[in-house]
Amino acid sequence: MKTSIKTFIVFFLFLIPVMGYSQDRIAVVDYMKVKPVNSWKYLEVEKEWRKIHQARVDEGIILSWQLFEVVNAAADDPYQYVTVAIFDDYRKTESPHASEWIEKNYSDEEFHKLLKKTGASRSLVNTDVYFRHTAADEPGESKYLLLHQLK
Repeated sequence: MKTSIKTFIVFFLFLIPVMGYSQDRIAVVDYMKVKPVNSWKYLEVEKEWRKIHQARVDEGIILSWQLFEVVNAAADDPYQYVTVAIFDDYRKTESPHASEWIEKNYSDEEFHKLLKKTGASRSLVNTDVYFRHTAADEPGESKYLLLHQLK
């Protein structure tokens, strides 16, 4: 299962032409373990985080963010959900939050409460960073891709 999810993510991130041509892309992939009784709580928390991720897109911090559920995942599987954030500059991964937007839209207490709810709803079990760099600078689809997995 883990290999098939990673294969899908690599296909999704690097082979679909929507991502642009001849540009670097960095994908930060987080794997979430969620107890079956917490699935609905986790999805409710992610609805709140979606607003923050949209602010990150609006501010140019990330290009996109998506949440995936692992279909037919069992409680003893290593993870049940996967999130993917796409960056166009590796330096942006060092400060990936929409801090100004968060300060405008949340009090310190509200944001702390969101962080607490997030931690209670899931466990972050692993993070992978994928880097896509195409060497050819020609318009159109890339014929060759060089993929690096940073660990």
